[in-house]
Amino acid sequence: MTQYPMTAKGADMLREELQHLKSVKRPEIIKSIAEAREHGDLKENAEYHAAREQQSFCEGRIQDIEGKLSNAQIIDVTKMPNNGKVIFGTTVTAQEYDALILPGGLFNPDALLQDKDAINFVKAFFTDAKDKPVVAINQGTWMLLEADVLKNRLVASFPTVLNRLRNAGAKIVDRDLVVDKGLYTSRSSHNLAALNQQVIQQLSKQQTH
Repeated sequence: MTQYPMTAKGADMLREELQHLKSVKRPEIIKSIAEAREHGDLKENAEYHAAREQQSFCEGRIQDIEGKLSNAQIIDVTKMPNNGKVIFGTTVTAQEYDALILPGGLFNPDALLQDKDAINFVKAFFTDAKDKPVVAINQGTWMLLEADVLKNRLVASFPTVLNRLRNAGAKIVDRDLVVDKGLYTSRSSHNLAALNQQVIQQLSKQQTH
């Protein structure tokens, strides 16, 4: 049987995410499916198919979390030797990293948004590590919104967060990839090659200074 090592805090975070998925996300999706059904022909009903896809992701994530929690191996990080290396359970700061990449997709941002430490870590890249690249892929911009770091910044927007970005003071640019003073935002995962190239170039410049 596969065991999943995690800290006690990590296990608590998974339980919170599981509760959120079951008590909030699942009912929201069921409601969206019911409303979409009322629009008629399901074969050409984009809202219905989008909601069913969300339902599939949601139920898959619920099963994934339940499986990991049922086979969790809780690690007490206070009993691990401090040898100066970044290992499981190590606490790090933004200054110790060269860049920050915020993943997109449906559940990655949703899980991170429930972690206050993760949000504070994002904020630190705009205060304590200002010159380091920050990358947000499509819905990864949710974390930038939650960290309140987008005022007057140029960003590319994923459709579902467009209005929220504007309300937060961001300046929307109608391009797939936007670079603004070290902030790299992409509204699609289809241009990751170009995004990676630009970030690597920036990191190379940092290494030479």
